[in-house]
Amino acid sequence: MIGFFSRSSSEKNPEGVFEFIKAAEKYGYDANYFIASDFETWKPHLVEAVNSMKNVIYRQANERAIDLLPNMDYLIQTSFAEASCEVVHEALDAGVPVIVSKIPAFDYIKDGVLGWHIDNVPTRAQIENIFEKIPKITKDVWDEKTDIKTWTKVLEGKL
Repeated sequence: MIGFFSRSSSEKNPEGVFEFIKAAEKYGYDANYFIASDFETWKPHLVEAVNSMKNVIYRQANERAIDLLPNMDYLIQTSFAEASCEVVHEALDAGVPVIVSKIPAFDYIKDGVLGWHIDNVPTRAQIENIFEKIPKITKDVWDEKTDIKTWTKVLEGKL
């Protein structure tokens, strides 16, 4: 199960989620997707796409949807721009690897360790890695205390 828990503003790039789903299908990988988002703000072609996909479960975004995050195999976040993406940190804190776009905010994601970076239209190699080499998030590779220390430095103006 691959989850997308995000508002659907243009910088969050919900279209990227559908590009990923299409690429996975094109290269022969089946998965189920759980999308929790503000569906009513989506562009009409995305609404149509969600309604036509048999392997997509959609729920209106709410606080309870995020409770399902620890049950995901991956979190996908295809943003064009981020300062810091809390849902990615929450996924890693829950031991869930992430699939993220190639933007500076996600430079700390080490491919094959914390998850995988993807192009806006994922390549065959990227899809194969995601489905065949699922990272295991352990305290050795992600320590939520380290993340908290980083935020403390930011708030104190030391980073």
